Amino acid sequence: TGWLLIKGAVNVMAGRSIGLSEVSDLLNSDDLRLLIPGAALGVALVIAQRTIRRPWVLPVFVLGALVLFWFSTFVFGSVDEARAGGWLLGPFAESPRWVPIGPSTFADADWGAIFGQVGDLLTIIVLATVGLLFNANSIEIMNGEDLDLDGELSAAGLSNVFTGLVGGPPGYHHVTLTMLGRALGDPNRMVAYVGAVACFLVAFVGGGLIEYVPRLLLGGLIVSFGVALLYEWLVAFRRRLPPAEYAVVLAIVLVVAFAGFLQGVGVGIALSAGLFAWTYSKTDTVKHRLTGSEFTSKVNRSPQHQSELYEMGEHIDILELQGFLFFGSVHKVIESIQLRAMQPEGREVRFVVIDFRRIRGIDSSVVLSFMKLARLAGPLDFTVVMTGV
Repeated sequence: TGWLLIKGAVNVMAGRSIGLSEVSDLLNSDDLRLLIPGAALGVALVIAQRTIRRPWVLPVFVLGALVLFWFSTFVFGSVDEARAGGWLLGPFAESPRWVPIGPSTFADADWGAIFGQVGDLLTIIVLATVGLLFNANSIEIMNGEDLDLDGELSAAGLSNVFTGLVGGPPGYHHVTLTMLGRALGDPNRMVAYVGAVACFLVAFVGGGLIEYVPRLLLGGLIVSFGVALLYEWLVAFRRRLPPAEYAVVLAIVLVVAFAGFLQGVGVGIALSAGLFAWTYSKTDTVKHRLTGSEFTSKVNRSPQHQSELYEMGEHIDILELQGFLFFGSVHKVIESIQLRAMQPEGREVRFVVIDFRRIRGIDSSVVLSFMKLARLAGPLDFTVVMTGV
């Protein structure tokens, strides 16, 4: 998200979409004069917020940049010159206004084209759901408090139903705007209300006032949020994350930068799942490994019987398992049983007792692994006994 914000900020300040392949051309172009002030404002804002840590830092920087820009504009030029130089947002072809949906909208719609985009629409739904879960988790980390995820899902669902009925796009929790609300001080609903009023004004009145917003101000704000996120995850979290997990973070950023957001999410999920499987496979799922001589019953027996049971107990291997079993973790268990039963010298294994009392769950592949163990038991002449299943 931090990378995408910085990329979006460059697009806002330069007034056009710019990809990685155009970075070298950008540095040698006239757009550089538009990028440097906004980037400097964004970096300065991040440093000030991390140094001073007061809620007034953000509004003071915004108002100060706004006053300085318009003071310079009127002293050294004019509004028309600022607009011609690309310093202001716009100009827009027309002031956009919301148009209500009516029966004629459905009658004029090209339903063939709409149904032809079902695959893309489903992708949008999946992406919005994944984005909601990821952003809600990010907001929890930033705020240092737990969210009611069920309540957040319900709120997002209701808002999407409402916006869909009036022709709006699907949406979900916005990390950047949440960061903005937190940066303004004690968070409360007033921040959301002001944002909603601004959206309604643009929707019903038009966006003419937006044309007077300096590009460097909007771009600088977006840069500050992007730099803050990148610093948090690529610098600050470097000391908190194990090297393998930090490598996953770097991989996600690189894939998002070179391929796209959805690809980055997919690669991140795949790498995280693989890392989890590899890490968990290194965990010993055998809590205790005993023999029948070491783990005996509490029944009082004669010395002769105890001696016979002790001697016979040497041919019984007992494995007490723990945790969650999947292919990566159970493979070592099966392998150790096989190696022990195939030892040409030493005590002969006649029975292998596997205790499942402390197992919380198993993967379906584990069943296949134990079926393999059952097939090995015949040729190696031992019996598998499962308890606590």
